[in-house]
Amino acid sequence: MPCRLKIFMQKFKIYLRTESEEGAECFSADAEARGEEGGTTFLFSGEDGAYRVHIGGSAYIERSGDIAYKLCLTEKASVCIRTAYGDIYAEVLPESFSAENRGDQCFLETVYVLKFPNFSQRHKIIFKAKACGAPAADKDRI
Repeated sequence: MPCRLKIFMQKFKIYLRTESEEGAECFSADAEARGEEGGTTFLFSGEDGAYRVHIGGSAYIERSGDIAYKLCLTEKASVCIRTAYGDIYAEVLPESFSAENRGDQCFLETVYVLKFPNFSQRHKIIFKAKACGAPAADKDRI
């Protein structure tokens, strides 16, 4: 189900967790949400970059900063990962994707494989967004 939130709710609290064979990272941040491209785009910053997470007809996560990329999470696609040491090219192969909207909260979970020329690496993303001031729909989910 596409995540379509009420546009007048602009400020959100997000939680982002990424997992791979190399370990896991997670953080939470304040975010701004915009209705665009048939869904909702969340804009927020972490320690080492700025992010856009779009959930709608298609879903993607985009990062800018010392490492930059735009990963399509719903269909097979190519990606260029820009680093200070040069560009790295890979294919994104989604394995599972689910998105859910509960009023003023949005949940996304996806598993995908990054296929590089010489190896592949499985990743998992868990993303949760809750409108500021909204009661939790499920205390274990966000």
